[in-house]
Amino acid sequence: FRSHLEQSDGLWIDTHGMKVKEDVWDLLEYMLKQKKAPVLLERDNNIPSLKALMREVDKSKEIYERV
Repeated sequence: FRSHLEQSDGLWIDTHGMKVKEDVWDLLEYMLKQKKAPVLLERDNNIPSLKALMREVDKSKEIYERV
């Protein structure tokens, strides 16, 4: 599994199946600086342990609160 399907034209499609890539965290921070909006972390397959998932939730909260 990959976290994103990367197409040749530069388009990334989230597969909802792996850990969030560092580039995506950077993009989240950038977008939240433009307009604060709700954030949703999804996993449709390859669901990690609750501890691993909560690390991603905590990271999203940290970015949201910092911005």
